[in-house]
Amino acid sequence: MENDRWDMGGQLMSLFNDLFKKSGLREVQPEDLSTFSLLLFGLAGTGKSSLAATASKCEDLAPVLYIDFENGTMPLGQWGDLDKTTIVHCDSWNDCVKLFENVIKPSIDNGEFPFKTVVIDTLDQLQELVVNHFQTINPKDTFAAWAAAYEAPRSIIKALSDAKGVSLIAITHAEREANEVTGATLVSPSFEGKKSIRKLPSLFDFVGYMSWVDTQDEKGNDVLVPALFTQEKSTLTKQRITGFPEAIGNPTMSKFYGFIKQALNKTN
Repeated sequence: MENDRWDMGGQLMSLFNDLFKKSGLREVQPEDLSTFSLLLFGLAGTGKSSLAATASKCEDLAPVLYIDFENGTMPLGQWGDLDKTTIVHCDSWNDCVKLFENVIKPSIDNGEFPFKTVVIDTLDQLQELVVNHFQTINPKDTFAAWAAAYEAPRSIIKALSDAKGVSLIAITHAEREANEVTGATLVSPSFEGKKSIRKLPSLFDFVGYMSWVDTQDEKGNDVLVPALFTQEKSTLTKQRITGFPEAIGNPTMSKFYGFIKQALNKTN
């Protein structure tokens, strides 16, 4: 009787696997669980781009494709490894479409994408290019422009997050918003349109806030240290795994990824 149940289970599993292969869907493999998506936000000058640049110095995350929308690539030379970084600048939404539709998407679909990490710097500037593009085409159709401001980055984030063996770091600025009823202030990622503010952060495994922290060095001198927060009061932050630190001082992507591996090993 027991053997009959095992035989039936094996037949059902075989049938499922045959149907799954024919569907064209991709099964998530154990190695896919080691990749991540990070939305990195903060005020200007808090080290967002500098942190993202360090991904090229992490063996598990390099080489890096760095997509620049702000002409702000100077930190890459100081904090990153340029030999393991490919920098592409997009001046318009058309440039972005060419990059994703003609280069990135086909190479991902063919299993020939050579990068372990993609950095988008910044998402809010990408949205601005999208809105300007659609408003130029049809100035009267504001609905199309704002719908595209959400849908364009959503589709890019989804495609890169789903790509096998690829991690995503997307940068944006921060804004403060006061609750009209309570007066409480929430610091959150800056996006174009309320729908983007509500929904885009949910697409990421981590939402991290970059800021400066007052502390003291070994000699007792007051110093400012950059810190990455993934859990912080009155700030829209997020982490999808337990055992990950709430804050990382003097962060690098090697530290960040090391904490991911450490947390995953504890749960296995």
